[in-house]
Amino acid sequence: MRQFIARLLALLLISSQLTFALAPANAQDNLQVDSVFKAKSNSTLYYLGSDHKRYVFPNSKIYFSWFDSFDNVQEIDDSKISNFQLGGNVNYKPGAFLIKIPSNPKVYAVGRHGTLRWIKTESVARDLYGDRWNLLVDDISPAFLTTYLEDLPIESALDFDPDDEEEAVQTVNENLRLKKIVKQQAAETRSQERAEKRLSQECKKLQKRISRLIERAAKRGINLSSLDDDFEKKCRGGINNNDDNDDQDDNDDQDDNKNNNSKKVVICHIPPGHPDKAFTIKVGKAAAKAHLSHGDTQGSCQNDDDDDGGDGGGAGEDITAPVISGITATPSTTSAVIRWATNEISSSEVKYADTVLGSASSTQSVLNGSLVTAHALSITGLTASSTYYFMVISKDANSNKATSTQMMFTTLKIPQEPADVTPPVISNITATPSTTSAVVSWNTNEPTTGKVTYADESLTSASTTTSILSNTATTMHAVDLTGLSTSTQYFFIVEAEDAKNNLSTTTESTFTTASSTTP
Repeated sequence: MRQFIARLLALLLISSQLTFALAPANAQDNLQVDSVFKAKSNSTLYYLGSDHKRYVFPNSKIYFSWFDSFDNVQEIDDSKISNFQLGGNVNYKPGAFLIKIPSNPKVYAVGRHGTLRWIKTESVARDLYGDRWNLLVDDISPAFLTTYLEDLPIESALDFDPDDEEEAVQTVNENLRLKKIVKQQAAETRSQERAEKRLSQECKKLQKRISRLIERAAKRGINLSSLDDDFEKKCRGGINNNDDNDDQDDNDDQDDNKNNNSKKVVICHIPPGHPDKAFTIKVGKAAAKAHLSHGDTQGSCQNDDDDDGGDGGGAGEDITAPVISGITATPSTTSAVIRWATNEISSSEVKYADTVLGSASSTQSVLNGSLVTAHALSITGLTASSTYYFMVISKDANSNKATSTQMMFTTLKIPQEPADVTPPVISNITATPSTTSAVVSWNTNEPTTGKVTYADESLTSASTTTSILSNTATTMHAVDLTGLSTSTQYFFIVEAEDAKNNLSTTTESTFTTASSTTP
């Protein structure tokens, strides 16, 4: 399970507190970026970031989410620790473990750039981390929870891939860099939202004041449809321009052929696991949000020659559609799961119908806008024993779309219950005679109706017989035989029939009525 078992065993062998038994390491005065070090007289471990600040490992579990042993830990003189300014704490490695605080039942997956993703259900946790996912949950102090940023919750296994998260961030430094960028972007967003809120409140107050002035003027016979106020124009213009821009950005996402690059967002796209191959692209707002949520950063990449991100024909521009492969359909009686893969992160869509798509009067679609490489969508509400036609569609972050050829699957039949062909079992047959009557009783292993057939001679040769029915379906039966002769031997058989008309008949039995006596 993605090396988790090995890590878990390592964690069980150490204390949850950060007390490390280190083998002697070569002391080096000149620490390199990405080094792990400690003071000679202290067990606290630090990580040296690219900003030459030291970052604390709060406990051993966080350390072992990044490293497998203490072999590379370096020791320096106590007096030199203060040469490195304290930068903060090291977070768990993305995707490696799950965390929670003792006072809250919520379990979080750790995402890249210091984010937390609440796993909403136990079934999703099982899909992501296996049946023993609970062994990967670490309780942390609420004080450490504030060093993370809470992101969107994980509602299905398609929303989060632990392997992608772990492979996308290879060093603590990368995670720290992404975390700083996300925090800065979040702060800028909050600042912009506060400014827009203040402007909106001021505009509302102004509009209310203008309305009162118009009403007062109307009382004196003066008709004012509005007041020529610069601030009023600014409010209206700002609101209208924002609305127009939002609409235009949505259109940009739908049609990349329009020349609206000035309204697009410059993104440094970082391919998962290959930060050295980052390149700059321009996308609409919706696509930009998806990129940022997967670890990309806003603005041009540092290694790009085209600082403005390029607006056409540049080496960083993505105009290639994803490549779809490995399409499979797994049907049940009333649903089916469609899976496929793409060579780059892209959205997921399945279009389907119960007739050939080219001639279908209507089609249905299921869609997931998350950008992934492993796709799985569930189609529900299907009819059993029916053939369906479908195709899969994937669109990358630059709206380059790929569509598969048409394929088909057939839903399964509804399983039929096996036919009941087993006759009932008759047992405990007894006959209790008196002088002119008798009670015949018996049991069956399932509810049945019953019948007793009798005569005063063997039934195989009797010229006449009499039958008494028991029409109530039960497992305990008793039938009264009346009008019998005294001191007479009678022959009888018992029959039992279940709800599926399976019939059982006993062999012939006898009883003798009692002789009459005078009191």
